[in-house]
Amino acid sequence: MKTVRVLHIDDDADDSYFLFDALSKLVDTPAYRFTTTASEAKCFLENESFIPDVIFVDYYMPITNGIDFLLWIKQQPKLQEIPTIVLSTIEQQEVYDLAQAAGAQNFFLKPSDFNDWFNLVKSALATTKIARDTSTSV
Repeated sequence: MKTVRVLHIDDDADDSYFLFDALSKLVDTPAYRFTTTASEAKCFLENESFIPDVIFVDYYMPITNGIDFLLWIKQQPKLQEIPTIVLSTIEQQEVYDLAQAAGAQNFFLKPSDFNDWFNLVKSALATTKIARDTSTSV
């Protein structure tokens, strides 16, 4: 079975725990990297030390927000096709519109409990090419 590689960029470590826990219950072989800054994620990606199948990025982060990171991704020929999911704690049409315009695969509100995280990750993976390329039960 193919390993599913996930990069998660978020300044909240609790969200990382929930996303990874949900991913572990959905995918037999997850490869997961978590960074708290977009600049650290860029290092992973530029050095090709970890090329993910999907990226989850928080919108509200210090220095570089999720939309700016997404715009950077879409300018990188080797990375621009990676499905990117933007997450936010605040439901604002403007943020959703920015995410869509920047090329986000999807936009989700961050959940507050594990069951909602599980459903978010399941939905996010189902809308990406990953679901079609693996034999996972996503």
